[in-house]
Amino acid sequence: MLFRPEVERVVQRGEIHFDQKIYFHLDLADFSGKKVRVSYDIHNPESVIVKMPNGTIICEALLDGNKVAYFPESVRESGQRKSLEAKIRRKQDSIEILKAQDRKVYTIEHALNLVLCRQLGQ
Repeated sequence: MLFRPEVERVVQRGEIHFDQKIYFHLDLADFSGKKVRVSYDIHNPESVIVKMPNGTIICEALLDGNKVAYFPESVRESGQRKSLEAKIRRKQDSIEILKAQDRKVYTIEHALNLVLCRQLGQ
């Protein structure tokens, strides 16, 4: 393994707060309130390696590893799809209105006069 910078952090309920991010692993629950060493990759913030002060590896904690979506993913995706369909429908309605406004309307202005002339002539 290549060199990774290390910092010392205190575990809080299975979480490690580092660089304004939260890393989690179930194995860290046993180390709550204790200092650990956190090795991180400067190019990949997805996980950190957590070690005991003597260098023994405890686990690989994941970024936001304990977060769960409030709604199931399918409900969220369904809502996004419905919202997108509604936006498309509204835009299509606007297009139809603009097309209708562009159509030329031919009117016969003297049609009423022609009808009146015929009625008077009969």
